Amino acid sequence: MFDPVLQEHPYLALVVYIGLASVGIPMPEDVGLLLAGLACYLGKARVEFMIPLAMASILCGDTFIYMLGRRWGTHLLEHRFARRLATEAQIEGIRRQFLRHELKTIFIARFLPGLRALVFLTAGAVRVKYWRFLAANGAAAMLSVPALVLLGDLFGYSFDRLKEQVTDIKHAVVIAAVIGAGIYFTWHTFAKSAKAK
Repeated sequence: MFDPVLQEHPYLALVVYIGLASVGIPMPEDVGLLLAGLACYLGKARVEFMIPLAMASILCGDTFIYMLGRRWGTHLLEHRFARRLATEAQIEGIRRQFLRHELKTIFIARFLPGLRALVFLTAGAVRVKYWRFLAANGAAAMLSVPALVLLGDLFGYSFDRLKEQVTDIKHAVVIAAVIGAGIYFTWHTFAKSAKAK
């Protein structure tokens, strides 16, 4: 059943929901964004206000996680909370990945709920410049956040079914984003080498 608080105070409910998800309460962000879209579908909120608010809430929550990593660094990654998110080998793999592809790793992590918080903590811990973190994460959020809110708005009549299918939709978005990034970097590398000649 749709939460009555979200129906009566949809904007406030979205901010609180995303805030709780950001501090580690097991509440999937994606469901919160779909619920925000559902509030628009039900006429309780306006999509043109909900999307910017959702973007701001998501980026603030992600910044909080990044700042935790930046403040407490590797000690936080060694904490049992981080060990619940991933094994020691996975954490080490993420660290190595940052050395090679920090922006791409942050971008892709936005689409991976299971690893997102750990990647953002690591970004802070390894001192990725905040503006670079914000640019990569913000670019990914500009794809995922409006898409999820609009899906909730457009398909509110079959909300339960939509919730089940959102994982498949996100996988398709990730694949499209990776292919697009691959084409761009290949073209960029080719253009650079052609210019060097």
